[in-house]
Amino acid sequence: MEFIERQNVLDLIGRDAQRYHSCIITCYSFDFTYFEERILPVFRTSNIRNVNVFVDGFSLETSQEMLTGKEFSFQKNYSVIPIYNDKGIFHPKLILLTGYHEGLLVIGSGNITSSGLNNNDEVWGAFHFKEGSENNAKIFYEVWMYLESYFPQAFGMCKEKLQWFTNNSPWISNLHSLISTQSKSPILITGSFYKTILSKIPKNNLLEINIISPYFDRKGVVIHNLQRDFNPKIINVLVDKSGILPSAFPFDNYKNVKFFDWKDAKSDFNADFHRLHAKIIHFKYADKEFLLLGSANATLPAFGDEKNNGINSEVSLLIERENSDKNWLEQLRINIPKKTIDLDIIKNFKRNIYFLESKAGYRNSILYAEHLSDNIIIYTKHTIAESDLIIAIDRYGINKSAFGYTKVDDTIYSFNTQESDIFKLFIERDGVRISNFSLIHNAMNLLKTNPNQLNAELDALLSSDFSNGSGLTALLKYVETDWADEKSLQVKGSFHSSVMKAVPDDKNEIEKEYEILEYEDFNRKDLNSFYKNYAIFQNPNLKIADFFIALAKGLEDRNQFLESEELKLLIDDEIENGGSGNDLQTKTIDFDNAIKESVLIKSYLTKLYKFLKSKVDPFFYKEKYHDLSKLQQELVSITIFSKLLIALELINTYRNERFKGRRYIIEGSIDDYFNIKGFLIQTIGLAFLVYQKGFTRYENKYLVKKFEFYKELFSIKILELVCDIFWKKSEREYVSILILNMIKYTGDKNIIDSFCSLANEKFEDSKDIIEKYDQWEKLYNNMQDRKSYLIYDISPNLQGEIIFNSKLGFGIIQSANKDGIVIAKFQTGELTIKLGQKCVLFRIKDSHKD
Repeated sequence: MEFIERQNVLDLIGRDAQRYHSCIITCYSFDFTYFEERILPVFRTSNIRNVNVFVDGFSLETSQEMLTGKEFSFQKNYSVIPIYNDKGIFHPKLILLTGYHEGLLVIGSGNITSSGLNNNDEVWGAFHFKEGSENNAKIFYEVWMYLESYFPQAFGMCKEKLQWFTNNSPWISNLHSLISTQSKSPILITGSFYKTILSKIPKNNLLEINIISPYFDRKGVVIHNLQRDFNPKIINVLVDKSGILPSAFPFDNYKNVKFFDWKDAKSDFNADFHRLHAKIIHFKYADKEFLLLGSANATLPAFGDEKNNGINSEVSLLIERENSDKNWLEQLRINIPKKTIDLDIIKNFKRNIYFLESKAGYRNSILYAEHLSDNIIIYTKHTIAESDLIIAIDRYGINKSAFGYTKVDDTIYSFNTQESDIFKLFIERDGVRISNFSLIHNAMNLLKTNPNQLNAELDALLSSDFSNGSGLTALLKYVETDWADEKSLQVKGSFHSSVMKAVPDDKNEIEKEYEILEYEDFNRKDLNSFYKNYAIFQNPNLKIADFFIALAKGLEDRNQFLESEELKLLIDDEIENGGSGNDLQTKTIDFDNAIKESVLIKSYLTKLYKFLKSKVDPFFYKEKYHDLSKLQQELVSITIFSKLLIALELINTYRNERFKGRRYIIEGSIDDYFNIKGFLIQTIGLAFLVYQKGFTRYENKYLVKKFEFYKELFSIKILELVCDIFWKKSEREYVSILILNMIKYTGDKNIIDSFCSLANEKFEDSKDIIEKYDQWEKLYNNMQDRKSYLIYDISPNLQGEIIFNSKLGFGIIQSANKDGIVIAKFQTGELTIKLGQKCVLFRIKDSHKD
């Protein structure tokens, strides 16, 4: 049988970017710098995005006492979750990696430190699982159940990130059904260690027990118990002088217990690299052997005894196998030395502080802190007194501010800050720090690590080379997956709605105040709902819209754009001032692919039109009159609006492209919603019709800025497109009502000047109309002026006038009669409506109406 060679456990992960996307690591001690500089790059290379580290809470507090200011400065995209064990310590050493179809599990003895993964002598057991297989299903299931027991100690985005495991690795939920009764997987021990050993390992005919541990009780209780209950012929104990030795062990009473120095057990021992940290107990019989390995030291707090469980949180493996030419220790190149250690070294060992130094006894602990836009959310172990202050510190150790706070719950607090360089927090009482330091997680950075497979595929596609000007329509299928339901456009997960309701601007409609999410109401609305605004940034529609925007302006480094899109919402002066960007150049393109892309463009525009039309179908199918009460109006969310922006960017990208003399998309007529004019008039008209109530209002400042940027860019692109294509004389009146509706719908008065500066001489009539909008709106917004100047009796002589209706927008009257029946051309077609005796016109008079 071959030797087991020394290997860095990180090498087990490999470099395949398709295998794993998420991980959970558990450890007692944690080195921020080592993790960020050595481990995260390995994860990034393997595309492991959702990274979560469970660390002993008291040990983490100690680590955070020694923060340098560099932590979280670059790698802000992983979660550190403190786990508190009030009786003992949180000490398991696990690495669980999960992918869409497989997993890797590593159980051992090493912490997430340089010594734990590089220098120390550690021992690990590794297991692989493939979806649908029974192999190792049992141990994966048991480990998952163990980890889930600690999920309640995760807060904020960290809690959400843990839900992504089962969402994106569905095989986890099926593990239990795959467990075979014949499974011979290693036994996973997470509690009752000594009791499990007593029940699983035979007590008769035991030849030898080998104990390898860096730490022992002062009296060596575990050694005593093993001798008493198993009565082996010999017990070999390997100790490391840099650990903690059993100085009060009754050596004279145990002549068959031999102690050895670890350095003598390794032929290649190097004091700089071979400090003992492995935990092994080896049971040797004539015909078989058992190996116990993992995180548990040979101490009573870890093992417990025959009556009591240990107080530490530990994980170990118990493995059984038949004897072979080499036993486990021999395969690991561990040799029992011929020479025992000088017992005086053990007897004279001065006990140091072991695993207790971090329990500093603060009056309170900050369990977790998170940055949400302009808010800092803090989770504490105990209630904060009214006189306490929350102190924020920057990376240079300078106190930035003492913040008052709002109590969200008994142990959840929030405060508002514009400070962007806050690094850590603590609680102060009467000028004295009474809590640990706590690093601040960034919710936006954590959100970006969602391994959702749809987003992962889209991200990979967005990183592709589209330099030849073809293939962009491949992105459209990631929009089309969500046509049926607006709510489904949000990132899947446990988020709940937290949008605010908009105010109708028409005085004839029932006005409602915005539902402002005040600080005092923050958690009463459900804290999870606040995260939903952040989830929207990961929506495929927004990613595709951002990509097209970047492509249009000729952004060279698209990857950089994708990584920081939420922080560059107002992009640059070129787009803000209406820069037209760079058109793709005409190239020789494969004819079949060109036909396919042309069909996909038409299909997308058709789907978009039908999607909007479906929302108002009852209104259009009225037999005699178009009944305004059947017209359901909604708020437009940024995800729905991005569909329109994608269509507009798609048209602008492809409208000058040709293949075999044929355009990808033609201007067409206003009746053809799958061509350019039809999109501008009919589809945009439907959008105005459906969303006359206005836009959804968001709490997140980045989301607000992104939405405003989208709306501004949307208007600019429409104006450029309208003024750049040819309109028949009979079609130009539709241009007028399009621009009027756009001003009314978006509330953007800059459209007036922009249109007038872009429009050529063929649009003189439209320019004359649009230039009067501002004056008309002032009259409309004053109820008395509206009655005096804008409201007219319905009569036949109104033919050709522009009518305004709060639900339908602007249109052109074809005919009207005194019965209140009006036939008018709106963007969505010729409609017959019954309005009563009066209507509102777009007409400017210098004096009272005739």
